[in-house]
Amino acid sequence: MVNIKLFWQNAKRTLKLARKPTLKEFRMIARICALGVVIIGFIGYAIQMIFQFLVIPFFTSMPNRSLLIDIIMLLILLI
Repeated sequence: MVNIKLFWQNAKRTLKLARKPTLKEFRMIARICALGVVIIGFIGYAIQMIFQFLVIPFFTSMPNRSLLIDIIMLLILLI
């Protein structure tokens, strides 16, 4: 019960100190978030290109390729 009371005290203190960001602060935050989205997008695109042009053609020339590709894709999804 003490932890809940302490939590509410801290929450009230935080809300009292919080303020609306200025337009300059908001734009800076929006730019940083957009840059993060673009970077993550490029990383995903690069991974897709690597698999499309290097990994998948290499494994499709092997026997039992569909099972091997399925196992590799499953391992990548789990990582």
